[in-house]
Amino acid sequence: VPKILDSIRPDRQIVMFSATFPKKMEALARKNLYKPIEATIGERSIVCKDIIQNGIILDDDDDDQKY
Repeated sequence: VPKILDSIRPDRQIVMFSATFPKKMEALARKNLYKPIEATIGERSIVCKDIIQNGIILDDDDDDQKY
């Protein structure tokens, strides 16, 4: 995530959404976001360590990959 944030142009808006927001991610968000707003529904919970997250980098020039 830090590498992604470092590669974003400074004139772009950054928005972070998560069903769970561990303390490390919260610290990263507070460091990189300008005037962050937090919306919490219910209580904070513990992150499930069994969840696997994947990301895919798409080519900006290929319109077929956008949807």
